[in-house]
Amino acid sequence: MIGDYRTQLRQFDQWRFWISTADFALPRNKQALKTRIRNGIPPPLRGAVWQQLVQVEKFKQEGISSDLYLRLSSGAAPSVTVLSMIARDVNRTFPKHPLFRDQKAAGQQALFKVLKAYAAFSPDVGYCQGMGFVCGVLLLHMEEAEAFTLLACLLKKFCLKGLYQPGLPLLDKYFFQFQRLLHSHMPGLSLHLRSEGVEPSMYLSGWLLTLFGYSLSLECVARVWDVFFRDGEKMLMRTALAVLKIYQDELLSNSFEGILEILKVGPSRVSPSLLLETALQLKVRSSTLAALEAEYLIARAAAPLEAIPPELSDCREHQDRGLV
Repeated sequence: MIGDYRTQLRQFDQWRFWISTADFALPRNKQALKTRIRNGIPPPLRGAVWQQLVQVEKFKQEGISSDLYLRLSSGAAPSVTVLSMIARDVNRTFPKHPLFRDQKAAGQQALFKVLKAYAAFSPDVGYCQGMGFVCGVLLLHMEEAEAFTLLACLLKKFCLKGLYQPGLPLLDKYFFQFQRLLHSHMPGLSLHLRSEGVEPSMYLSGWLLTLFGYSLSLECVARVWDVFFRDGEKMLMRTALAVLKIYQDELLSNSFEGILEILKVGPSRVSPSLLLETALQLKVRSSTLAALEAEYLIARAAAPLEAIPPELSDCREHQDRGLV
């Protein structure tokens, strides 16, 4: 036990020194950063490391800052409808956690203010159910102004606004990509789910809209986000695939209702070590996702009644500017 404690203390000191240096995320440290993140970021430093990984300082140059948060959180409401939606969902976000359990708790008040500020900051998104869990996880690791800044930055950096815009346009692309990835990695399970009428939209929506904040244990979520903040959307796909991989035998032996029940309650029972080990063994490359996105866009373009999600072209603009 003493040895474990000393190891943890040494790792903490190494992390603390490393993130304080100017070359934390430079290319020459790419492999070391990858290895350390996959081994887990020390919880007391997690919020600071997440902000470094998303390169918050770059986005602050575009005006996304604590000062902006103070103005928006204390300013006029975006709309009565949006405020009522936020107020309703704040009470449903991590209701068993001490920080959010009571209506007058500091956590609920901070959550309301951050979501209100983001709705005012990004009126094209406003507020969508699921954002509360994303914001709630951030608030477990940092102050509210930092949570607002990181929320705005991560949605922009990883082009995730389409998850929450009216109509949830980005979900469609993810369903398409995931279905192809599932068939590639677990063809037998993919065919079984389809034969039982179980589509990705039936279980993947809740996972993605909350970035797994609702479905996994908080310890699992933190470990997944450690990698997600470095690798982006491919970690979301790996995590979803990993859940199905872990429960593959049970899923294959069940029919429609049993499958949905497993996918509803199963994720919360998975240990962080098993989930990360399984997810990181599943190869999902950025080039594969890009190819599947191109295939998806071609399919969408061939459907005259369906418009191509505009946020996909917006993402390419940010990538060209070096923000992704």
